[in-house]
Amino acid sequence: MNLVEKKYIYGKKDIEKNYFHIVFGIDDDFVRPLGVLMTSIIENNKNENIEFHIISKYISKENRRIIKQFAIENDININIYIIDETIFNDLPTTSYITKAMYNRFLIPLILKDVTDRVLYLDADIVCLNSIENLKKINIDNKIIAVIEESNDYVVKKRVKDLSLTSKKYFNSGVLYININNWINRDINNKLINYAKSVKDLIFPDQDILNVILEKDCLYIDQKYNYTFDVRYKSNRYIYNLPQNIVFLHYVGKFKPWQKWCMHPAKKFFEKYANISLWKNVPLDEPKTYKQMKYMGKSYAIYNKKLESIYWYLKYAVYKIKAKL
Repeated sequence: MNLVEKKYIYGKKDIEKNYFHIVFGIDDDFVRPLGVLMTSIIENNKNENIEFHIISKYISKENRRIIKQFAIENDININIYIIDETIFNDLPTTSYITKAMYNRFLIPLILKDVTDRVLYLDADIVCLNSIENLKKINIDNKIIAVIEESNDYVVKKRVKDLSLTSKKYFNSGVLYININNWINRDINNKLINYAKSVKDLIFPDQDILNVILEKDCLYIDQKYNYTFDVRYKSNRYIYNLPQNIVFLHYVGKFKPWQKWCMHPAKKFFEKYANISLWKNVPLDEPKTYKQMKYMGKSYAIYNKKLESIYWYLKYAVYKIKAKL
């Protein structure tokens, strides 16, 4: 099977195997946050030799243009791999997570001739510190290094529902992969076969990875995938996050590039957005009645009553129109 239908290579150098390779799996509408993430990585790792890889079903011509510009301006290689997502047709999805979540399954197969170690990152992350110590983590005898899910309720439920004997459950937003061990132990077929055999998974790709890799993963420090849900009302008064965070992961349905995300923690995203090639891209405006409801809820959380009432009324009107 030819996994890669088309490849774009941007930069000034040939692929360097001894560089540190970082890979992302995205849809085209996530190029902006990915650009901010890449900017934050470059800014905090000026002495590191890094090469980026992007796996996607489609990247528009305009987005490829700006990615190419980013590669040239930062004197870095960026490789884009266009794949046919129909290979995932039999795998489960959710209402808000697309087939792109399975792109990480293909990473070792696509990059096996490029490197033997690769770091996978979700695009809703920003880098706040150096990756120097992460590079030193020994995974010679493991398939993957992971970070435990921080939500205790999620951990307990998934451990129980998936019958995980380790009593641990990791978040798949950051994965440090030993490619050779992955391929030698036929992990891809195991993942796909398990995915086809189950239904109604809450976090399909994440659940599948936890089941198949349970005994072959190394748990590392939370600072490498510090998850924070800016939507939770309980988090609204949390303004100061740990200083040693390497990767801040904005989990949940609210993202810092959306206007209805009002938590102060969005400042970390904004810091790098403002120095990126995407600095002039405005925040996402509410387009659906559900997003209008999010605006109303966010204003209510931060005690802006008039704005909250306005958006709840707008939400009600647009919801009625949608149902007619």
